[in-house]
Amino acid sequence: MTYKKKALIILIICCLLALNLNADETTNIKFVKQKYNTAKKKIYKKEWNIAIKSLEEVIANNETKILKDNALYWLAYSLKKSINNIDDRELQVEALELAIKKINFLVKDYPSSNWIDDGKILKIEIAEDLIKRGLIGYKKIIEQSSEEKSRENIKLYALDALLNMNDKKAFPLLKKMIYSDYSIKLKKKAIFVISQQNDKRVLPLLTQISLSNNHYDLTKEAIFWIGQINGKEGLKSLMSIYKKLKGVKLKEKTIFAISQTGEQGITELIKIYKDEKNIKLKKKILFWVGQSKSKKASDFLKEILFE
Repeated sequence: MTYKKKALIILIICCLLALNLNADETTNIKFVKQKYNTAKKKIYKKEWNIAIKSLEEVIANNETKILKDNALYWLAYSLKKSINNIDDRELQVEALELAIKKINFLVKDYPSSNWIDDGKILKIEIAEDLIKRGLIGYKKIIEQSSEEKSRENIKLYALDALLNMNDKKAFPLLKKMIYSDYSIKLKKKAIFVISQQNDKRVLPLLTQISLSNNHYDLTKEAIFWIGQINGKEGLKSLMSIYKKLKGVKLKEKTIFAISQTGEQGITELIKIYKDEKNIKLKKKILFWVGQSKSKKASDFLKEILFE
């Protein structure tokens, strides 16, 4: 047999082996995709145990890495959700701790995955669940997440979790976030998180933000949430803000916020109307007073009508 013929035979054999390998690889990819799609359908139907089994098969397949980062996230998610069907506390804890391990694998093995942020946020939620079950040590996960420097949304989510646990460090950190070099989008979220807290520091901070003139959107956001605070203090703050503001647009936002504070707010709007010189603002006051069903509002509008 000539050298050329031997070389040709070897080349043919290599090609056949490559074809077989590609066929095996294609089979593995099809298997993984099938299992992953099955899992997603079961997650939609809240059939957690079947979803968990299918996702574990995706992760256990060593022939391909396709969809493994997706599977790790959804496996952790399914493990967290599965505790709703578990009565035994120890088994609940076991499932939650396993979920955290899966997220750790995701972060370590697939650092460029699109599921990293979602995974870290899910990890915070799981840590909260474990803390509620008495495992206080998992608070470290939330504290570490609150110090995230590169991923703003994770930091905010962690600070929200700390606030819900009445952690003393959370409020100052959120306040610092609003006045630091973060995106406006994140700062607006931080204002929202703060506004939902039953804390005596909330109103003074929102008032301070409203008058700081740092950014129109932040001022508008703070004014809106002050309007959602019931009581004389919230209304008093809005009245003070209205007097100090110069821009018509922000004054319009303040008029709306005042109108949301109830009967006393309508009374104050009527007072503002009588002193206000700007026609546009007077019209805005009339509009919001007109939305009230109170007798005081009705009497005022009749008075204006027959002037």
